[in-house]
Amino acid sequence: MGSRRPVHPGDSDVRQRHHRHRRRRLGRLCRLQLGVEGTHFSPGLPDATREAYQAEQDTVPIGVDTPAAPYLAGSATYSTKWAQLDSQINDAISGIVTGRQPLSSWDGAVKQFGAQGGDQIAKELAAQHASR
Repeated sequence: MGSRRPVHPGDSDVRQRHHRHRRRRLGRLCRLQLGVEGTHFSPGLPDATREAYQAEQDTVPIGVDTPAAPYLAGSATYSTKWAQLDSQINDAISGIVTGRQPLSSWDGAVKQFGAQGGDQIAKELAAQHASR
């Protein structure tokens, strides 16, 4: 695997370029993995898990809450149905992206999302927004 030391001014240009490329590649990998709960295993990149975890630890303290939080807290439907709706729509996205489902299935997924609570959430949030 080679040395894991950081880039130093005395390193050759080739070595410095290699380290910059590796950091960019791992950075992209960490950014991809930060949004996927519980997924931090990357075959062939043994340090990726540790680096992704550290990136999360560094990022969480500087994160900000969503400005929509006051609105979302006031939606009874959001509170009870969002987890299921979010899972369903993410499953549809994953199915399309991975080729398990055709792109034409997206319209049906959106209709199902709305029918199972998404439309009601939108109505509740619009009413809250109009009253402010």
